[in-house]
Amino acid sequence: MKLSISLFLVMILSPFFGGKIFAQSKLLLNPGISYNGTFLEHKASGVGLLMGVEYKPLEQVGLEFRARYAFYSFHRRPSPRPNEFGEFYYPNDGKSIFEYRFNCPQIAIVPKFYQDLDIFYDGLFLYLETEFAVGYMSGEFEYNGEPSAVKRFTEPISFYAISIGLEHRIDNSHLKKRNWIFFGSFGYSSLNFRENIRKHQPENYQGRIPNQDAGFMLNFGVKLPLWSKK
Repeated sequence: MKLSISLFLVMILSPFFGGKIFAQSKLLLNPGISYNGTFLEHKASGVGLLMGVEYKPLEQVGLEFRARYAFYSFHRRPSPRPNEFGEFYYPNDGKSIFEYRFNCPQIAIVPKFYQDLDIFYDGLFLYLETEFAVGYMSGEFEYNGEPSAVKRFTEPISFYAISIGLEHRIDNSHLKKRNWIFFGSFGYSSLNFRENIRKHQPENYQGRIPNQDAGFMLNFGVKLPLWSKK
């Protein structure tokens, strides 16, 4: 929803700021924010800040080196059940069946391919990106089955994400100001924490650890040209 609103505002306001960028940006700084999850309360989800440096040897091709610092959390209460009087109650005194909070720094290489959409709107580009990322997860994990335990651990992670995005370029060179580039992307992420979490569960643990598939990846932000070539 936030991505849709941001892109809508960019496309509505952009005619007031200019049109096509005439200088090809070769090197860009890409700050932004991200969401990684399924948008469902009972699934894994995380939010983070990202920073990338992108090199574009051609207008249609880019390679970004990206860093992301994300925070993930999960909290799931057991489903309510009826008692002998027909009244609903939460098993385990309503305590969550499993929960965690952890930090997840990541670094990635992101090849990108661009296609201009000037036929529809001046300065608008469609792009496809594939993110190959590594990092680690570190935090506190509460196993509330039998036997219950609270553990802290650090484990490596790796994943890929395939996303499609829109980029809008606004030319302010006639005003002798910086050119602005807005971007937003949405795609699939292969990140899943379940195996790392099960690795540290208590011995003979009797309790379900739900699937920890993070599902979708959403990124949006701005690009700041550092070096341009006519």
